Order: sequence, then C-alpha cells, then structure tokens
Amino acid sequence: MDGIHDFGGMHGFGRVVPEPNEPFFHADWERRIFAMTTVMGFVTLTGDDQFRREIERISPKQYLNSSYYEKWLESTISIAKEFGLTTEEELAGGPVAPIPDNLSGNPPAVAEEVWDNIHAGASQSMPESDVPQGFQIGDRVRTLAQMGTGHTRLPRYARDKIGTIEGAWGTFIYADANAAEYKHQPVHLYTVVFDAQDLWGDEAVNGDSIVLDLFEPYLLSIEG
Repeated sequence: MDGIHDFGGMHGFGRVVPEPNEPFFHADWERRIFAMTTVMGFVTLTGDDQFRREIERISPKQYLNSSYYEKWLESTISIAKEFGLTTEEELAGGPVAPIPDNLSGNPPAVAEEVWDNIHAGASQSMPESDVPQGFQIGDRVRTLAQMGTGHTRLPRYARDKIGTIEGAWGTFIYADANAAEYKHQPVHLYTVVFDAQDLWGDEAVNGDSIVLDLFEPYLLSIEG
C-alpha cells in the first residue's frame, strides 16, 4: 500500500542520522516489547508479514510521532486483538481477556526456544516448491507501476523501473499473499540491480547502484 511508512525518496524528512554507539534498547520497556512481539508468533502463528502489515496501517500522524518500538507495540496490540488475545476493555484497565479456545491448546513458548528462533532467522524459504522460474540471472526486467492496497515489499521509489537480475534464490513465501490471507504461496525471489540515477535522478552519484530483493510477481519481462 502507499503509506507514510514508504517514504524512501520523499522530500522534507532530512538525512538519516545514526546514533553513535546506539544501544540495542533505550529503555527496559523496549526490551519487553521486543520479547512480546517475538512470542506473539509462537501463540498466533503470525510472522513478519502480518507484523509489517499492521505497522503500515498506523495513521500518518501517529506513525511520524512514534518511536521505533512504539510502532512495534501498536502492531503487536493489533494482532493480539485480531486473534482475541486482548480487548479494548482490557487495554483500558478492565478484566483480563481469556485466551481463546482455538489458541489455548498451543504449547507455551520456552525462553530457550524463542532465543534459538531469533538466531535461526525464521527463513521464509520454500525449497520443496516446484513453481517454474520465470527469469534468469542477467535478464532485464521492469517492475510493476502500480501495487494493490495491501502489504508489499516493492518500495514506491522502485516502481515502473528497469533493472537487471543479479541473483535467483528459489521460492519463498509471497509476503503480499501471506499478509492478506495467511497464505503460504511459493514464488521465486530475485536480487535486482538498478542504476541509482534511474531511481533517484541526477542527484544520485553516477555509477552507483541500488540492489533490491524482489518477488517474481513484481517483475515484467523486457523483450531483447
């Protein structure tokens, strides 16, 4: 979707200024939100695709006035409400919502298993898929000009642009379909290289390139 979260290349936001020696967490509550968000995947079987979908639904005003982990909190609350794990009444200080019957049978998350899961990277690879590969390394492709209203991994600044496939990595869960329908649809994933000036104009350094990993449904073939 086109939202405030996708502001790469937009004017008026200034440069990204890294914080020197930035800690992993600036406060204890951020550490707790990281843990809660990670455990949510064990309880609801959701993942990054749904997590990012909910961040993208935050209103522009709230998004721009929220810190990094405040966005995580909003996403986690939204998913918890979707699965009936909490209610507006509970969040306002009312009685604790019971765990829904369809989730109560899930085994509890064990700290050691959560830690292992984080370090494993939670790959979305689907190597068992037999979906035919539509492009090869070296192919020239054009990205789609328009996307739907749901979650997508194709940034706005890279739409309707020509690039070259530099890597082909097999099939992965298609984030768009998973975010919308919890559907594990296998599609091929490619590394696509773009000329920086094709994306950013003359302000980009001549000879620089931008590299994106993109799903096959985002790409169109260019003859010749």
